[in-house]
Amino acid sequence: MYNLLLVEDEKPLLEKIACHVDWEDNGYKVYTARNGKQALKILNNVRIDILVTDIKMPDISGIRLIEEIKDNKADMSTIIISGHAEFEYAQKSIRLGVTDYLLKPFHSSRLLEVVNRARKQLLKKRKEKEDLKRFKQELNKILKENDQLDSKLQMFFNRDRDEFFREYSLIIKNENMFNELKNGREEDLIIAIKKLFEDINELNINQESALFIIHTVVLLTLKNIKEMGFDLKEIIDFMELGNKSIDVEKVSKETMETWLTGFLVKVSQYIAQQKSEDRELVLKVKEAVNKNLSSGLTLNQLAEEFNLSNSSLSQLFRKYTGKNFSEYLDDIRINKARELLKTTGKKVYEIADEIGFDDPYYFSSWFKKRTGVSPTTYRENFILFE
Repeated sequence: MYNLLLVEDEKPLLEKIACHVDWEDNGYKVYTARNGKQALKILNNVRIDILVTDIKMPDISGIRLIEEIKDNKADMSTIIISGHAEFEYAQKSIRLGVTDYLLKPFHSSRLLEVVNRARKQLLKKRKEKEDLKRFKQELNKILKENDQLDSKLQMFFNRDRDEFFREYSLIIKNENMFNELKNGREEDLIIAIKKLFEDINELNINQESALFIIHTVVLLTLKNIKEMGFDLKEIIDFMELGNKSIDVEKVSKETMETWLTGFLVKVSQYIAQQKSEDRELVLKVKEAVNKNLSSGLTLNQLAEEFNLSNSSLSQLFRKYTGKNFSEYLDDIRINKARELLKTTGKKVYEIADEIGFDDPYYFSSWFKKRTGVSPTTYRENFILFE
């Protein structure tokens, strides 16, 4: 529910606007005030979302009411009611940031329409505020975690809110760049970058703001890479970013576009190369598991053999098989055990040994837990369990 405050010194009009609209069904809780003093009291005690006030009132005018609450109620939509003779006041209130105004006389349905429009604008404003806050936090987090990145970006965080959000919105609008980057589609990536710079030129964004956008795209790119499990230091070394730089403050937007295209294409190539290498590595690890099933290979042993950390190997397995190493090993073992029970006359202890279990009793318990029957029962009735 949204809190709506109606302020009107004419009692019949106040009753009309309060009662002739089904405010509750439309998602509003209504508060009413007959003058500015009553309105201020409510505003100081209730979080009002939308204020509807007459301009001319005996004690505190609507204009003065708006002026008094403006600084403390920035997150509130305001609608004014005025007569034709008061239109000059209405113009002044617009300069105070009033959302909309109504000229007397008006129908109740018109009031509801204006209030709903104000609510929509309020929602948009609040969402933008939250998005901007989250965005700044995200960038600050990236900067803190990666001190090798350009610290000059910090200066942009205290920019004018509207200017900052316009630039941020432009980046989000073109976020499909990051999808093209992850998928390794270079042609589509280049088209996406071109579209970003077309938007920059269309909006007449200046050099400094274009620089901010490029810095932000680079940071968000590195954030995406980190979330994909890649090592940031490794990619920075791969791209030789430590040795090559461009003074984007002194070059044209065309040169910035060329630089950003080169940067993102190189990132895309790195991701494609890593994915290929990672897939090949996972295949080799799977092959090693299958070949050495009887020896009971552990994650630690395999990680050591392939010069990886336990967590890196586990992440790779989950990424390319959908399972962690233990789940994968269990699947291989259970499938091998079923196959041997169906196609050979080997003893249960021999099968246990062949798939890496030293203790046949533990193997039998493990097998039953996964299939619901003992190895012997499975062998005797395997057709029923297929």
